[in-house]
Amino acid sequence: PPWTKGYLPDGKFKELRDLSFTVDTLTEELKRLKGGPWLKEVVDHTDNLATLNDEPPVKMFMYSAHDTTVAPILHTLGVFNGLAPPYASLILLETFRRQSDTTDLYLRVSYHNETGKPPYVLTLPGCQEMCPLSQFKEITARYIPDDILKECGLDDEESGGTMRRVTLIAALSSSVMAATVLVATLSTICCKRKHDTDIDFPETRYQRVGTNET
Repeated sequence: PPWTKGYLPDGKFKELRDLSFTVDTLTEELKRLKGGPWLKEVVDHTDNLATLNDEPPVKMFMYSAHDTTVAPILHTLGVFNGLAPPYASLILLETFRRQSDTTDLYLRVSYHNETGKPPYVLTLPGCQEMCPLSQFKEITARYIPDDILKECGLDDEESGGTMRRVTLIAALSSSVMAATVLVATLSTICCKRKHDTDIDFPETRYQRVGTNET
């Protein structure tokens, strides 16, 4: 209807859609819990590359993601533009080593969100486009959890017991539901078969056909 044009696909609907991509990382704590684990993995991989712990070193890591994954990472890094990531968007985090400076690696963050155009190079707040690894680690340190399970309250014995109980109850409930469906299905099939055998068919009388022998 014409009245929807002020709301869909742009207008208020677009405002709410874009806003929804900031909810998961709206606070500093949420950024730490949502984007921090991935940043920790990036830093670990880069540290391995810097110290050449991997023989031969792994040169590329690829992660499958959704728009609800891309936006929180950008928001955690402080470079999110506030717009819902379109289809086929991706974040590129490249590592460089300058020949004139072998003491540090440099990281460059890019965002590809337009078909047919090169990725946009992003500048992290407090750094430059080619951000030294040491400075990158300083900027992101507050978002990297030491123990994500502990910060989520899942590492102590009480929480572990609660999780086990919830898992057990969920498994039992699923089993009971499956058994109920199975019994109901079998009962329906048996009742149908019994009903079919109980149908009264009209009595049929057979009469010998006379034959004339010659």
